[in-house]
Amino acid sequence: MRTIHALPLLVAAMSIGGCRQQAPEAGNTAPGAAGAPAVPPEPPPPPPPAPAPFDAAAVGKDGARTPIAADGSTATVPADARFELVSPQAFQSVRVRLFDARDRLVPSTDELAIGRGTTVRLEPNEPLEAGAIYRLEIDDARETRPRDIEGRAYEPRAFRFAVAAPSNGGAGGAAAP
Repeated sequence: MRTIHALPLLVAAMSIGGCRQQAPEAGNTAPGAAGAPAVPPEPPPPPPPAPAPFDAAAVGKDGARTPIAADGSTATVPADARFELVSPQAFQSVRVRLFDARDRLVPSTDELAIGRGTTVRLEPNEPLEAGAIYRLEIDDARETRPRDIEGRAYEPRAFRFAVAAPSNGGAGGAAAP
């Protein structure tokens, strides 16, 4: 008479078919890590900073406002324009500069007002060159990213624009000799 042993067959079937492995309880060690505590998964990286939340506009001597988008499109502004950049965020550190198409800094004066938000007014010392492309750039003088009063960092932002020919038919920019 033959005797069949069921227990060895049951164990073999479980190892072949696989069995569910239970998650270790808190304080247990990870499988295969002799006595080492389980390593918690790394948290996901923080999201990248948002662009500095500014709206830009050129204001002509006649008071007409021309919005300048930060989306890469190019607005056309008058040669005698000054610029206003407004944010609902109050920034503790922000710098606005004006560059020409060759990345040369354009001499200008600026005024910064911080309250419930931030307003920067920038006025070039001379009229801009008609037909030329310029860029307003928002960053920080001490570090790359401007920071609001709560310490949040924002990505720098740039606004491109072209200068229209003056309506009086002049050349705009520097006077002819």
